[in-house]
Amino acid sequence: MGKSSLQQLIDETSVDPQLAKSMLIFTGGDVEGAKMILSTFEKNIGCLLIKFSLQSTKAYGLSIILINLNQAKLEKFYCTVSENQEISSIDLLKDVKEIKQVINYTPNNPEFAYISTALETKISSPQYLEKLINACKTKATESLNEYLINFFGAILNEITTESNIIFKFRYETMDPFAMGKIISDAIKDENEKDTSTQSDNQKDSNIQAQTASIGYIVLECEPIYSPIKGIDVSLLQEGDYIKVKISDDREIAQYLGRLLEASEDNNQYINAKINSKEMLDENLFKIIVEFGPGILGKIICGIDVKIEADISGERVEKAKQKSMQIKGKGTKKKSLGINAILIIIAGLIIIFMIMMVLMTI
Repeated sequence: MGKSSLQQLIDETSVDPQLAKSMLIFTGGDVEGAKMILSTFEKNIGCLLIKFSLQSTKAYGLSIILINLNQAKLEKFYCTVSENQEISSIDLLKDVKEIKQVINYTPNNPEFAYISTALETKISSPQYLEKLINACKTKATESLNEYLINFFGAILNEITTESNIIFKFRYETMDPFAMGKIISDAIKDENEKDTSTQSDNQKDSNIQAQTASIGYIVLECEPIYSPIKGIDVSLLQEGDYIKVKISDDREIAQYLGRLLEASEDNNQYINAKINSKEMLDENLFKIIVEFGPGILGKIICGIDVKIEADISGERVEKAKQKSMQIKGKGTKKKSLGINAILIIIAGLIIIFMIMMVLMTI
């Protein structure tokens, strides 16, 4: 019996089961489409592999450090320190999961256990973690390698007083799903557990927590401008729905655009919920809308425009009143302009008549 679409997606991406279900619902069961969306998520996990030899102590270490670059936190730390010199011959270019297995099958020598424990404690502390993340984000490969030698050399020297240390590093970035493959030895059958007993709020919370850790796909969008029937953008708030077009020209954006528009009666726009709204400056708003789990749209528009939106209740009346006030101001200005012209004409006529009288005297 073949795998279900859900299990296939979980096996191939290591995505959280609840998010996998949500993605398949979103794509109408299209596994490849769901994989395309997931592959577009930001590579915000730093994976650092370290091999070190303490020459005087005759201790050899192997470590994998997984850090969340966006959230500035240590996700996972694996380390073994042993008297087994074969560790120093491990090829760091191997698959990370293979290196993790080497760590698992090479237990810490009790004599050196304090080294891995102290190293994890140091790396977990904000003082060291912030410096490490900043270096991983900003430094080129050669300068990063030099920085890491000094960084970990100082830490291990503080832990062991060892000064003669040989290092080897490998650093790469990956998405959270690749990290999931490293962390989990295998996808358990329990991932298929039925979560139907959860409330909708609990399920939404699970999805939000998962997408919060992996970041978002943000698509460039435009609102549907409507000077006559539209809603003043200043009246819109979180939770309102607005009509947008996806203007992003990336391949993933085109796929999502087709997918989202397929569910609309009018293929020219998509109804999207406002996630946030903020002023960029005195003339521009930035509006973030949400299409689905981890999929957002960004809109930049003027502060005095009207766009097609769905609001109700008191704010509809406010929109009408504001529109009437604007019309009233326009009518008043127009009336004042006409009156001024009439006064000028009347003045000219009076001057002309006075001149005619003077000429007849």
